[in-house]
Amino acid sequence: MLGARCSRSVGFVAALAAFGCQTRGSAIAPEAAGAGPAANPGPSVVAPAGTGVPVAVLELFTSEGCSSCPAADENLARITEEADKVGLRVFTLELHVDYWNHLGWADPFSDARYSLRQGAYAKQLGAQGVYTPQLLVNGREELVGSDSARSRAAIARALQTPASAAVSFTARRHDAAIDVEYRVSATQAVDLNVAFADDAAQTHVPRGENADRLLLHRHVVRAFRSVRVGGAATGRVSVPWRTAGTSTPVFVAAFASDPGTLAVLGADARLLPAE
Repeated sequence: MLGARCSRSVGFVAALAAFGCQTRGSAIAPEAAGAGPAANPGPSVVAPAGTGVPVAVLELFTSEGCSSCPAADENLARITEEADKVGLRVFTLELHVDYWNHLGWADPFSDARYSLRQGAYAKQLGAQGVYTPQLLVNGREELVGSDSARSRAAIARALQTPASAAVSFTARRHDAAIDVEYRVSATQAVDLNVAFADDAAQTHVPRGENADRLLLHRHVVRAFRSVRVGGAATGRVSVPWRTAGTSTPVFVAAFASDPGTLAVLGADARLLPAE
């Protein structure tokens, strides 16, 4: 846990718009490996992408058990909303870690796998340890997630860096699952990561460091899958998902990363509407 002041930067949209508003895809949803095709496939949407088109993938490692994290969650939500307004290719994800669950409140969105992912970044970046709230931008830069000015500066740098991999996919809901069919084009083997997230969520926390607070979230990751693929590959990722009776919009993000450095090489995302 790390305390930090959240200073809002009102010039974010104007600053990033100067780099050109790239058309944004919609998003993805949770878990993993290869189910067969649906007998009656539902509607799907193709997310256009191409090598060279800059993108910023933001991974916020956060926890509802951490008193410093709500400011970071709010910062990520503002970034999400501001980027959506102008169509920037800024794809945000909230990954809730589990190592603060002993502080009186077990985060219902937490997963030990997200803690392990954060640990892998720490090792690659040469950090002494992990903390929350921590924001990773394209797997290359890390900073305190509530630092509005630094996060926007990192996004601006990311959107000046051409992508070296092209990622595109279709996503469709059927029965109690979401299927993603992807296409990757890169000059090297990559890890294709697919994150499935609730577009929005909220929790009234009764105990712990955030007791009696209503916490609001955007793009809360509920499932995450990674598969190693060659430089040019197609495939499928399929994950169980909630039934239509409890359906909410699902944000899906697919991004290719370098297996050695964990740097993001290309990405796309889309939003699947509630059923």
